[in-house]
Amino acid sequence: MINMDSIPFNIIIEGLDNCGKDTQIKLLHSFLVSNFPTIPNQIFHYSAVPNISNKTLEEYSKTLYNDAFIMMKNNYENVTYRNFIYNRLHLGEFVYSPLYRNYDGSYIFDIEKKFKDYYFFKNHLYLIVFIDNVDNLISRDYGLSH
Repeated sequence: MINMDSIPFNIIIEGLDNCGKDTQIKLLHSFLVSNFPTIPNQIFHYSAVPNISNKTLEEYSKTLYNDAFIMMKNNYENVTYRNFIYNRLHLGEFVYSPLYRNYDGSYIFDIEKKFKDYYFFKNHLYLIVFIDNVDNLISRDYGLSH
């Protein structure tokens, strides 16, 4: 359970396509806005950028995810002081990059290591992973997911 006294916080929501991430993020955002109106909330949706080479995408992603961790660090240090909700972040990159982008996503763990000693990882960062069984995922696939 999220301790609302520890605001600001960062929430990463990961999961397969079409498993309910967007719906739950909208509900969570609505709850935060209604119950904590003085604290800004921001949603980020990270995904691959279409129509660029895999090498360029890899370099872009390295910068993007490093910057996301800097935002979390700054958030903890009260530089920005807002709640961040991430619709996928670095763990999705680790999974999807070798499957669909033809490069190794293990660089993500190097980025994590740079920030592992920061307090926000222990008390201000929450990871929620949505899972579902394969039959349900297939039944909801409209040809838009992988």
